[in-house]
Amino acid sequence: MIARRQAMPRFQSIFYRDCYYKTIKLLLFQVIIVLALIMTIVYYVFVQPPSKYFITTTSGQIMSIKGTIVSK
Repeated sequence: MIARRQAMPRFQSIFYRDCYYKTIKLLLFQVIIVLALIMTIVYYVFVQPPSKYFITTTSGQIMSIKGTIVSK
């Protein structure tokens, strides 16, 4: 009976240690995923294809401006 009581804290500490390591691994995995998502967003912000602008004539034809911005 005494041996069981002495061994119980040892088993509890092993259990909590294992849960701590699992939690740390999960958090590191989540940090990696968040960093990958941030890098993806930054990539899409800085590496955007140029916008295509079009104009319409009075006769109804649509013409491309080829990337120049029309100012008012």
